[in-house]
Amino acid sequence: MSWWTIPHSLRPDTSSISHLDKQQQEQLVLSPFKDNINTNLSAADRLLQPKLKPLHALLQTLGTIPYMYDERRYQYILTWCSWPAAYTILITVYMIILLVVSVIGLVPVMTGTMPLDNNSSVAALKLIGVILILECVVNALGQLVSNIVFGRRGCRLLNSWHHLIASSQLDPTSGLMSTHIRQLVFLVLFWAANLTMAVLGRPSLVTQLLDGLTLVMLGQPSPHQMVRVWMCLVALHVFSVYKGGLFSFTSCCHLLSNAFTAWNTRLAIAIEGERGRGLFVEVWNGRGGGLGQLVLIHHQLVSLVRETEAVFGPTLQCYFASTIVVLCAELYLLASRLGSSHNAAEGAMAAGLLIVQTLAVFAQVSLAAAGVQEASEGSMDIVRRGLPYNCSDKDKFHREELTTSLTSSTIHISGGRYFIINRPFILTVVSAVATYFIVMLQLLQPHTQNQYQPTTTTLDPFNATDNATFTTLDPLNLTTNTIDPSNYSFTTMLNPTSDTSDYLENSTTFPSLP
Repeated sequence: MSWWTIPHSLRPDTSSISHLDKQQQEQLVLSPFKDNINTNLSAADRLLQPKLKPLHALLQTLGTIPYMYDERRYQYILTWCSWPAAYTILITVYMIILLVVSVIGLVPVMTGTMPLDNNSSVAALKLIGVILILECVVNALGQLVSNIVFGRRGCRLLNSWHHLIASSQLDPTSGLMSTHIRQLVFLVLFWAANLTMAVLGRPSLVTQLLDGLTLVMLGQPSPHQMVRVWMCLVALHVFSVYKGGLFSFTSCCHLLSNAFTAWNTRLAIAIEGERGRGLFVEVWNGRGGGLGQLVLIHHQLVSLVRETEAVFGPTLQCYFASTIVVLCAELYLLASRLGSSHNAAEGAMAAGLLIVQTLAVFAQVSLAAAGVQEASEGSMDIVRRGLPYNCSDKDKFHREELTTSLTSSTIHISGGRYFIINRPFILTVVSAVATYFIVMLQLLQPHTQNQYQPTTTTLDPFNATDNATFTTLDPLNLTTNTIDPSNYSFTTMLNPTSDTSDYLENSTTFPSLP
C-alpha cells in the first residue's frame, strides 16, 4: 500500500505532521486506510486473478515466467528458490543448448561440406525450415532471459493492476477470459495439426523440413519416423514458449485498453454531471469520482503503459524484426509449392497453415498494441465538449490541467522506442510482405515459351531442276513475279566476263530463307 493508491478526495491534510520524517508520516496517514485497502485488494483479487489464471498456468507449464501468485498477500512474488524460478532457469539452459547445437550443425551446411540434399531446390526448402525453427529458438531465449532479468519488474507491473482496481474501482477485465481461451484453442489446434502431419509423414514438405532440422541438430541424413515426431515435439515446444510470451503482452494491452475505455466513461459522467436532467453537480467532486480522482487514475494508467513498454520492449524488438523475415520465408515456401508439379496441393496447404498462424499472431499482437493508443485518444473527444458556463473557476482550471496532460504527449506502445505500433505500421508491414510474395510467385512459376523450329532449304545453284521459286521486286512497281529458275542461266550470273548489262538484266534477288 502506498500514498498514490488512496483516492485524491480521501487524502488527509499532512501539514500538521510535516515535522515528522517521511516514513513516520506514511505510517500515521495510511493506518486508517489499511483495512479498507486490504478489503479492496481482496475484491481486486477475486476480479482479476481468475481471468489471468488460465494464461499463467500455461506459462508456468512451459517454464516462461519465474514468479508466482501469493494468495495470502494478494500479489505476485519472485523467489529464486521456488520451483517456477528454477524451472524457468532450466528451460533457459535448454534453449541455449538448442541454439548452440543448431549453430554448430549449420556450419558444415553453409560451408558446403554437408549438403542438406542432393537436389538444390529441396536443400533450399530444408534450409528455410531450419531458419524458421532457429528464429523461434532465438525469440524464445530472448523472452526467457528478459523474464529472468526483469522478473521483479514484471511482478510490480501485475501488482500495480491489483492496486489500480482496488483504488479506482475500475473493471479492465472485460473480454479477458475469452481472449485467453482463444489463445489456448489456437495452440491446441496448431499442435494437433502439426503432430498429425508428422505422424502421417504427409505432406512431403513437412517431412523435408523435419529431415533438415534432424540433419542439423542430430546429424542424421535419413531419420526414422519416430525421430521426426520427436523433432516435431521439440519444435512445437519452442514455438509455444515463444508465443506464450506474446500472449502475456497482449493480455497487458487488453487490460490497458479496457482501463482507458472505462476511464473515458467516467470522465464523460464527471464532465456532463446531471445536465441531462436539468441539474448540475460540481465537476471536481461530482459523479464518476470527479475530476480529482480521475486525474490520479489517469496518472496511474500512464505509468502502467510506460512500465509495459519497459518490460516487453526487448521482446517486441526481436519479434517484429524476425516476423518480417519469417513471413518472407514462409511465403517463399508457398510460392515454391504453387510452382511445383509434385504434391503441390499438399505442400501449399502445409505452407498456408504456417502463414495463417504467423499472420494471426502478428495481427493479434499489433492490434492489441494499437488499441491502447486508440482507447487513450478517445478521452480528447470527451474533453472537447467543454464545461457548463456556470461552473466554478476551480473546475475550469482543473479541466485545463487535464487537457494539458492529455495533449502533452501521445500514449502508445512502442518497440523499444524504435517504432510505434499502430494501424499505419501494420499496413506498412503487410504491404511490404505482399509485394515480396507477388514477386517471388512470378519468379518461381514455370514459364512456357513457344519453340520455333525454322526449316532450312538448301539450294544448289548448279542444279536448275530444284523445286524452288524466286521473287523479283520492281522498285517502281510493287508487284512480285514468280520466276522459274530453270529459265535462267546461272553461268551468266557467275561469269565475270559476261556483259554487265546482261548480268544486271538476268540477276535474280534471292529472298531470305526462313
